[in-house]
Formats: sequence, C-alpha cells, structure tokens
Amino acid sequence: MMVGIAIWGSRPTYGSLHARAGEAPKFYWAIAGLTAIAVILNFLGFNPMRALVWSGGVQGFSTPPLLLLMMFMTNNRKIMGDKLNSRWMNALGWITTVAVFSASTELVALWLL
Repeated sequence: MMVGIAIWGSRPTYGSLHARAGEAPKFYWAIAGLTAIAVILNFLGFNPMRALVWSGGVQGFSTPPLLLLMMFMTNNRKIMGDKLNSRWMNALGWITTVAVFSASTELVALWLL
C-alpha cells in the first residue's frame, strides 16, 4: 500500500487515503493492483522479508547520488531562483551528503572484506 501512495504522490492527479473511493478511483485502483501483485508474489514463494531487506539496500545505495543531485539543484539559481540554500543549510546538506556517501562506501568495503 505504501508503494501505491508513494507512486501516486508524484502524480498531478488527486489521491489520498482521506478520499473516498468515488473521489479518487485511480488512486484506489493503483493500490488494489499493487496489492494483487504482492499477493501473487507471495503465492509464488517470494520471501517478503528478503524483499524488504533488498529494497532497503536499493534505497540506501540510491540515496547518496540523489542527495548530491539535490544539493546541486538547490544551489542552482537557474532552477531555484532567489530561493537558494543558506550557508547553514548548505553546511548541513553537505555534511549529510558526505556522511551518507561514507556509510555506503563503508558498507561496500565491509561486504568485500
């Protein structure tokens, strides 16, 4: 269900669990479809805990480049106009980006050792 909500949050169409099914039919059809896929995968023998661990790994390794992209975008006047990051926000953003890159690099190093 969370995947359906996350996917729908990126779309311009209205959808929310606060809406009734008649108010947001596409949203609820998306949740129903993804739930059906999850049930089928369960009956095919996929381990949901293993899938959860893998999805966490994918998310962990996709976060560093996305943070880097976000830092470049939020400091680009052409994209942000006059809403650029402050010095304090840049410091926090870059510290976070370096920390997440370091953690991912360390995880890979520990796997290889």
